[in-house]
Amino acid sequence: MLLIMALVLLTYQKENAAPSSRKQKKSGGKRCKDCIQVRVTNPLNPTLPAISARNLKERAIVTFDYHTVSIPGGIPDNIMEVRCSKTCRGHEMDMNAVPIRRSIPYLKKEKNIYVLKEMTVTVGCTCVYPDIKEQKMT
Repeated sequence: MLLIMALVLLTYQKENAAPSSRKQKKSGGKRCKDCIQVRVTNPLNPTLPAISARNLKERAIVTFDYHTVSIPGGIPDNIMEVRCSKTCRGHEMDMNAVPIRRSIPYLKKEKNIYVLKEMTVTVGCTCVYPDIKEQKMT
């Protein structure tokens, strides 16, 4: 839902907005000329089976845990982030665990309006071979 809401806010510009039948609302004592009204419905289908995090953790080559990043006054108010271990397990023990990072959009309340912001969080882990560089002997 958050991703769809952010994409709508990023791509839906004022000049493409349909005129609202309601009067413009005041924001901070002034008329909000650049404001648009966006309605987002929940696109998730609750009847579809969700992927079990436990099942992923058991099958993964990199061990990881989830932790919650709190965003006071934000929508959403919490974002889940992955913490990767430093090593890989199984046949890939000679590999290094590397985090996969992504910018996640969220809305942050500032004064009387919500502002679109981004936070970079770790969303997954992968195993890579170490980058070995040979030193030249002089």
